[in-house]
Amino acid sequence: PIVHDRTFFFFSYEGRRQRESVTLRATVPTAEQRQGVFRDAQGKVVTDVSGQVTPVAQRILNLVPQPNFAGAFNWGGAAAKPRDANQITVKLDHNFNNANRLSFSYLYQRDIRDEPATNTNLTGFGDWRQGLRHHSTVTHTSTITSRLLNQAVFAFNLLDGRIYPRELSNPAEFGISNGINDKIGLPTINVVGWFQLGRGQAPTGWRDPKFTIRDVVSYYAGKHSLKAGGEIRTWRNRMYAIDQGTLRFDGTFTGNAMVDFLTGRPATVAAVFGDQTTHLGTDVYSAFFQDDFQMSRKLTLNLGARWEYFTVPKETGGRKFGVFDASAGQLVHRDTPYVTSKRSFAPRVGFAYDPTGTGKAAIRGGYGIFYNQGTVGTARNLALNPPEATSITYRGTTLAQPFAGQGTAAVPSLISITPEWPTSYLHSYNANVQIEVARNLAFDAGYYGSTGRNQEIALEINQATYIPGSSTATNTDSRRPFKGFGSIRVQSPIA
Repeated sequence: PIVHDRTFFFFSYEGRRQRESVTLRATVPTAEQRQGVFRDAQGKVVTDVSGQVTPVAQRILNLVPQPNFAGAFNWGGAAAKPRDANQITVKLDHNFNNANRLSFSYLYQRDIRDEPATNTNLTGFGDWRQGLRHHSTVTHTSTITSRLLNQAVFAFNLLDGRIYPRELSNPAEFGISNGINDKIGLPTINVVGWFQLGRGQAPTGWRDPKFTIRDVVSYYAGKHSLKAGGEIRTWRNRMYAIDQGTLRFDGTFTGNAMVDFLTGRPATVAAVFGDQTTHLGTDVYSAFFQDDFQMSRKLTLNLGARWEYFTVPKETGGRKFGVFDASAGQLVHRDTPYVTSKRSFAPRVGFAYDPTGTGKAAIRGGYGIFYNQGTVGTARNLALNPPEATSITYRGTTLAQPFAGQGTAAVPSLISITPEWPTSYLHSYNANVQIEVARNLAFDAGYYGSTGRNQEIALEINQATYIPGSSTATNTDSRRPFKGFGSIRVQSPIA
């Protein structure tokens, strides 16, 4: 204690250091191939583009290791995969007097790890990830009378996550004009059958602050132990992502993917364009009442009810949610993704019965309804439906100008949601029997079950119709019920 019988302090630290590695294999060009000269198995020159190797390709090859093995996979290496975690816990309790107690707790967690094999088969790439968590709680407990107790709680929780490329080159310094002039790494470059490098879908990150206010009143009156209270939770989320594009070299132009790369001619360049930053917000309101009633020396009842209201997620940044209207066959944009109910009442009942009155046998049972918020993650995907974010595939471009060719917007695949969303919930029930058979022997048998209602499932409503003899991969979209769209997965409740 800091002050005797008044103020108490607790501190702890926990650290973890985890070290492992991952093995990577790739086919990399030889010194001669880097100059544009390729030979067959007999040593005869079959391709010579030594005068056509682009400066951009040469700069990128400076990041690619030299061969260190013979054979098809002529390079191999090990990449470190460290993970460091730190946690600090602080707790402070202060007794103002016998009737008032204030408690404060704070938890800090930091997790940093390398993922060297993400999106690559070469060392030096991949990404690193950082997760931060701050959680603090202030609790005031007040003993108003010998029978009346009040507890007020304020809590704050913050999650902060980031993913960054391990290789932080500036694409512009390599001669790649993809709209990025900052050291955030190269776009994804996939030379099919050889190697892949870059981290085109990073950096990404998210930030989730949540506030909770709760108050619970307890009253003890004879055989009744009564509790009543309410809670308000607010949750906000900001998530961002940058897509620099994925350049695919597969031999479309020369029959050799590496030659296509050296001469700077990707088969396709795919990227998601638009602002991929979302700002979601939702609140939860709840109230409850509970009575633990000791009807007799043998029987105790637990009776209660809870009400919860999960507000519909909103885009606090001003953008709208893209929802597919099946009746009109089109994508519509709304301020709110769906409508939900405010009538989420959950009864709770339980009992404990001692049939002998000696404490050597007990029969217990309970039933309750528990509601689940759900669908929040889906709401972000709705905010990224076209036109907010559009996938475009380019052809006829170059390594230096990846978005300068003929761009074709991909047939959009959508994630949507049922316009009227009933809150999902769970029926939970159990029964248990315990009997003391002998001094050191007891018999215990129980049954525990649950039944879900309005559980979330993704239903595909734009599945292509199979036509015997004429169904091919290239005509898939023309066989879908809703033309102009690819897959349409609708988050829907099931009974």
